[in-house]
This record gives sequence, C-alpha cells and structure tokens, in this order.
Amino acid sequence: MSPVTMGIIGIVILLVLFFMELPVGIAMLLVGFVGVWCIAGLPQAFHLLCSVPYKVSFEYLWSLIPLFVFMGQLSYYTGLSTDLFSVAFKWLGHFRGGMAMTTIGTSTGFGAVCGDNIAGAVTMTAVCLPEMRKHKYADTLSLGSICAGGILSFLIPPSLGFIMFGILADESIGTLFIAGIFPGILTALIYIVTIFIICRIDPKKGPAGPKFSWRERIVSLKNLWGMVLLVIIVFGGIYSGFISPTEAGALGAFAAIIVGLAKRRLTWKGFSDAILSSVETTGMVFLLLVGAFSFAPFLSLTRIPAVLVVLSSGWAPWLVLLFVLVFYFVGGLIFDSVVLMVITVPIFVPMWMAAGFNFVWLGVVVMLIVCLGAFTPPVGLVVYAVSGMVPDAPVSDIFKGVLPFIPAVLVCIALVIVFPQIAMFLPNLAS
Repeated sequence: MSPVTMGIIGIVILLVLFFMELPVGIAMLLVGFVGVWCIAGLPQAFHLLCSVPYKVSFEYLWSLIPLFVFMGQLSYYTGLSTDLFSVAFKWLGHFRGGMAMTTIGTSTGFGAVCGDNIAGAVTMTAVCLPEMRKHKYADTLSLGSICAGGILSFLIPPSLGFIMFGILADESIGTLFIAGIFPGILTALIYIVTIFIICRIDPKKGPAGPKFSWRERIVSLKNLWGMVLLVIIVFGGIYSGFISPTEAGALGAFAAIIVGLAKRRLTWKGFSDAILSSVETTGMVFLLLVGAFSFAPFLSLTRIPAVLVVLSSGWAPWLVLLFVLVFYFVGGLIFDSVVLMVITVPIFVPMWMAAGFNFVWLGVVVMLIVCLGAFTPPVGLVVYAVSGMVPDAPVSDIFKGVLPFIPAVLVCIALVIVFPQIAMFLPNLAS
C-alpha cells in the first residue's frame, strides 16, 4: 500500500472518529501514532508519543493562550461587556434597529478581550437579548445580530483563531493580530449598515429607543476606561514593539484583575470561575495542539502535502484562493473553527507557499471565511450555541435572522481580497 493511500485512509478514519464524538485531539493523536507506526515503525511512533506532548507543553510562545483566555474570562466576570452595552446603547439606541447596532458595537469591543466566537456569542446573548426583548425587537433580528456579532471575537484580536493559525503556519502572531483590526472593524460597520437596511424595510423589527443628550453620551464614555486600558496595554504594546504577544497577554490579564478590583466587581467566586473556565479552555486547546503536532508527522510521511503541491502547481493563484474559500466555507459548516484549522493548515501550508501567498493576508481571509461558516445554515455552530441559551427560540428563526448578515461577510471578504491593504496597512506600517 502506498503512503498516499495510507494517508487517505488515515484521514477517513479521523473523520469517522470525529463523528463518533471522540475528542478531536485524542483522535488526531491516535491516528498519528498508528499511522507513523505503520509507515516508520513502532520505535518512531513511541518517540512521537513521548516527545510531542512535552514540546507542546513547554513552548514559551504558546503561554499566551491561557493568558489571553484568562483576560477574556476576567473581562466577562467583571462586567466589562455590560459597560460596553450601556455606553453603545446611549450612542446608537435611538436609531431604528439601534439596539441591534448596539449589540454589534458591544461585540466589537468585547472581541478585543475575548478570542473565541462561541464565547463571544454566548456572552452577548446573556447581556443583549433581554434588553432587545424588553424593547420589542423581533427575535430574528436580535438573535441574528448576536450570532453575527459573535464571530467578531474571532476577527478582532486577540483572536484564538489567529493564535492557532500563527502557530500552525509558523507566522508572527503579533503581526496577525494587527492585521485583523481593520477587517474586524470593517465587518462590524457593514453589519450596522445591514441592520439599518433591515429596519428601513421593516421598522417593526427594531423600533427606535430613547434618545440621550450629548452630555449623557459623553459622560457615559467614562465607563469604558477599563476596556480602553486593556486595549492600550495589549495592542499598544504589541504594535509599538515594546512587548511581545506573550508579555501583552500577561500584562492584559493582570490589568483585568486591577480593573475588576477598582470597579469592585471582582468577587472571589468570579475570580475562581474565571480561572476554572480558563483552565478548561486552555486544556482543550493544548490537547488540540498535541493532536495536531502528532498528526502532522504522519501526513508528512504520507507525502499528501507534497502531492497537493504537485497537483496545484499548474493552478493560477486565484484558483488556489478559490479552493481555499470553498474548502473553509464548507468545513466551517461542520467543524468548530479552531478544530478545522488544526486539521487542515498543516496540510495546506506547502500548497500556499508554492502559490506565493502572503500568510498574514491569507490568515485574515481564512479567518473571515471560517467565521462565515460558523453561523451559516445548516450546521452553524455559533447558532446552536446561542440556541442552547434561548430554548424558546426555534433554531430555524435564528438561521432566518443570520441570513441577511451572510452577504455582509462576503462583501468584507471580497474587499480584503481586492484591496489587500485593508489587512496589510497596519502590519506594513509597523514593520
């Protein structure tokens, strides 16, 4: 049996194990171990099993994962998301659809401290949905804006998706963070225009709220000092080159503790819950990394990545890009965004290098298309996460609500492809 055939069989077995609900990291570790055993022998397989977990666990750069996760959890438990919503409501709530726009604004701000799209959507459901229902908003608009806004946590750095892409593609995580800022903001602005159009067509979906004076709006901005402090520390430090992404994560987590104490909101229970949630998320991510770096040597031995390079060697770069867009859109319908990248990025990196892509720009494009799959029917995982928190809302209604936001993301993807400087301006300025 040829190595390529063994590789294809291994990938099929891996997918079967996924659908049997075996944890993804364990499934990849198992297939990688058995695959290396079959091709290179049992001693090499045991060497893989012994060395990979150690290397993954002791890689200094990856300590930024628990640090940024902890910062996001602390921001949630200290009520920074509620502060964001309150301020955004005073500025946007008086428009038709203003509370849905407020949800997008809150999601954008919260995305600057929370790196996971599902966590972002779940948080916005708890914070924003009760207020929108109180103001008689249609559930389709409310839940659609929550799901659409949730994916901004995967675009606005510090994004767990950018961290994983940077690790797997051997690209600078700090540069990827900076590249995601403008595309994330652009997506949020297109969302707001989409909501404006929806409520222009049918005002009953999002009635206008009370109008606040300019003095009340300006005074409300003082409540954002905690969030602004975190953003300055994290992005100001990384952008200036004064601190590394890992150091930014540590300083950001420490600053989140200080903010919580200063606002007198950080209880012992909230602190312990933030630690527990961070440990659970970090454990899941590191198990994925162990699986990915166990599966990658098996793929290398099968020469599947090399075969992909040969097969795509006659393709124009735009055709390779089209393949990337279609593949990640379909994959995003089925798999969690991080899981999808862990499985596929090591396979595709040689093909992308052969096509001559800039990996920073490509990382932004991949993140956009993967996020689109996360809330698109029929299997948008963000939608089902929100549905689990709102049992009285049919899943069909939530999918109906997200449909108008799909063209918004497609427009953003098209703009980033046609005008790469949307993603590359800040990284080029910083270099």
